[in-house]
Order: sequence, then structure tokens, then C-alpha cells
Amino acid sequence: GVEDTIPITLNQAISIALGANRNIIFSANTVTNSELSLEAAKSEFGVKFVPTVGTSVVSHAGSDSDTESNVSAEGVVEKKFTFGPKGSVGPRVVKSDSGEYTTGIGVSLNIPLIKGFGREYNLNRVDTSNHNLKNVRHSYYLQRDRTVVDTVSAVYDIVYQQHLEKLYETQVEMYQGHEKTALIMEKAGLASS
Repeated sequence: GVEDTIPITLNQAISIALGANRNIIFSANTVTNSELSLEAAKSEFGVKFVPTVGTSVVSHAGSDSDTESNVSAEGVVEKKFTFGPKGSVGPRVVKSDSGEYTTGIGVSLNIPLIKGFGREYNLNRVDTSNHNLKNVRHSYYLQRDRTVVDTVSAVYDIVYQQHLEKLYETQVEMYQGHEKTALIMEKAGLASS
């Protein structure tokens, strides 16, 4: 009935529609997923620290009992560049069975000669993720716009129906008045049935 209705403004209706529309929620999650994919693609070119621990056993030629084992620890800071080269720098500590420590710093630069060289090849994943993110954002904004337009249209359709209802109620009252007048006139003999 009329007493169960809750009056809301157009802005409130739009806010409710935007917050409750499943397609918009799904689209917003897709945008977040695409943003994370782009970050993951860009992280390939960030500075990384890679710690490694290794052990080795060296057996000297001609001797079955003369073996020496080493334990090494290394921390490498590496960076990949967009054209493909990867540079790394890191200290290294090696401890032998005899208790001797050997330290050093390793520097390396790996340059791909054929596969893996060139900006287009290395940034393909980043460019693809960026393009996908733009498409998903565009779809998200279109989804929101469609929802707002549909909500405004629905609200104005409700207002239109309410005005039609009032018009029909007025017309019914007017026709009921005509009916009463006609009945009185018929009783008085001023009109026929």
C-alpha cells in the first residue's frame, strides 16, 4: 500500500543503483585485477634483491679421501632493462671445511643477442596489460553511465505513472459526478436513461 512506500531522491536512487548493480561490482573487480596485472608486468623491470645459499663438494684428482666442502652465501641486487640486458651486483662469502672465509663481489651484465633483445619484445607484456587496463576501465565507465541513465529513466517513468494515476483519479471523480447528475436529472424527468 501507499503507507509502505519509502520516499527517496533521484540522487539516492542513483547511489543505490550504482552500489547494488552486480555488473558494476564485477566490472570494478576486473579493473582492480587488470591494475594488479600491470603492476606485475612492470615489476619485471624493478630492482630486485635475490639471496642465495649454496654448498659444494670438491674432490681433488688422484685422491679418494681428499675432498673439501664449501658453504657459500650470496646476495645479488639485479635489474633488468627494457632493451633486455640484466645487470647484477652482489657480495659473496664462502666458508670452507678448514674454517677459512673467502669474500668477493660479483658483477655481471647479461645481454641477449637474439631472443629477448629489444624494447618491443621485453615490454610486450607491459604494453598488453596497459592496453587491457584501458579497455576494462572504459567498459567500467560505460557500465556506470548506462546504470545511471537507466536509473534516471526508471525514476522519471515512476513519476510519470504517478501523475497518470492522479489524472485518472480526477477523471473517475469527474465521471462519478456526471453519473450522479444524470441520475438526478433522470429522476426529475429532465433526462432519459
